[in-house]
Amino acid sequence: MKVYIKAWQNIINPITRKVHDEAGLRALDAFRDAVYEVDELTEAVKTTIIAKFEKEYSDFSYDECKIEPDI
Repeated sequence: MKVYIKAWQNIINPITRKVHDEAGLRALDAFRDAVYEVDELTEAVKTTIIAKFEKEYSDFSYDECKIEPDI
């Protein structure tokens, strides 16, 4: 199974200090091309993939990421 990492930086409202919700307010939606091949997608595998991603893109700062099947 191929999976990809979707990582983004959230836009923070400077007044409320909360993350904006909805309507394209994520500042960056990147690395859809960071694809990894796995046999199954478990929490341990996710941790491993995130660690690999962070090593490969050590100069990329992000707030959140999620891993999804590449279907």
